[in-house]
Amino acid sequence: MKLSNFYKSMASICVKARTVFAGLHPYFRYLIFLLASIGGAGFSLSFLMLVAIFFTDQLYQLPFCFSNKCFISFYDRYSAAFITAKTTLDFIVVLATVGAIFVALLSYLSTLKSSYFTNHISHLTLFQSFFVEEVRKRDLLSISSFDPHKIYGLIYSESRSGDMSLSKDYFNFIDMLNKVILDSNFRSLKASKGPFIYKDHQAEMIRILDQIGFDLQFMPKKDFYEIETQILSLLDSVSNSFCGGNTQTKLEKRIYR
Repeated sequence: MKLSNFYKSMASICVKARTVFAGLHPYFRYLIFLLASIGGAGFSLSFLMLVAIFFTDQLYQLPFCFSNKCFISFYDRYSAAFITAKTTLDFIVVLATVGAIFVALLSYLSTLKSSYFTNHISHLTLFQSFFVEEVRKRDLLSISSFDPHKIYGLIYSESRSGDMSLSKDYFNFIDMLNKVILDSNFRSLKASKGPFIYKDHQAEMIRILDQIGFDLQFMPKKDFYEIETQILSLLDSVSNSFCGGNTQTKLEKRIYR
């Protein structure tokens, strides 16, 4: 009965040890496996050397002795095996120290990368909620006409790697949009025979807004102007809330109508 309890206790300890080992970071498991392999090989070699020396030198014929000289003689006779065991132990200590530092660094980088992705998802979710709510405030716009992921990716191109700074692509997008506005302002003021050709303006605006995934179509001048007004208002709101009011994201005022 006592022997049965002993086996049960040992089995329980083995299960707990296995659970703890399985819960370790993969890098630490690899390091422990490597150290155990080196230790097993080194100490096994040392043990085999002890056995070989014991029989080769016929040390079994020597009488038992516990004097200081006997212990010194015992060490001298088995010195090769002891040196092998000590070298194995020293190597394990060095490898464990260096490996632990390296594994801790890899683990930190892995955790950091995971936190970057978590922050990316959190920030993207916040942006989507804000964007959807802003679109709903504008009666002429529909969220189905936009691609929030594409807009977010344009503003924060390096978000997945933890860099939340505004991208040059978004600044370029704003620059192109402002150029269309300024060119149309100039043409509307300089038009000598009636208003400027509004279809040209629509074509340029459609081309630019396609970069943020907005599917805008040709339509009557008044309708297009009203929708354009709400789109520019939406972009202003996004820039003010998520771009910190950066002057490079400021849109030009329109003079044309």
